[in-house]
Amino acid sequence: MIATMKYLINIILFLIFFKIAASKTLLFDTYGFYNYEKVYSLLGDRKYIVYSNQGVVLTDLGITGETNCNGVQEFEKGKSLEQNIMCLYRERNGDTAYFHFKNIDGEEDARTNGFTILSGTGRWKFLIGQKCIGATAKISDFKEGTNNAAFEWKGKCKIPDSKYKRFKNYKEN
Repeated sequence: MIATMKYLINIILFLIFFKIAASKTLLFDTYGFYNYEKVYSLLGDRKYIVYSNQGVVLTDLGITGETNCNGVQEFEKGKSLEQNIMCLYRERNGDTAYFHFKNIDGEEDARTNGFTILSGTGRWKFLIGQKCIGATAKISDFKEGTNNAAFEWKGKCKIPDSKYKRFKNYKEN
């Protein structure tokens, strides 16, 4: 019985190690400006914010492009409660991807989030369904009312090795 348990534990540890070793990390750096298009302030210090941004995206693989995002964020007493944001990413070569940001933790000026790549063309089609994490922070305050506050965002995707290789080595036909 003890030998069987040790054998099962070794198999489980091997599978966990293999899963970790069989994945690669894709890193994103995004810098840009965001706007609060509309702010709904409710009783109890609760806010619903219609949000948009534009930014420049860099990856650790040298893939560059631009992004435009729109959606709604919910805060209570400055703490993040929920977000539902869709971003269109356009790579320099014209390929596109849609990123959907959903879960959130943190405050209005700095927060973490999860996102999923929902759709893509070119190399991005290999990452459809990929779940990732990110964090954003405000760099500067709004310049005009609720417009043009600078932000930075960092993202990270742990991608299975086989998908990562196809993504990294993608060549258009």
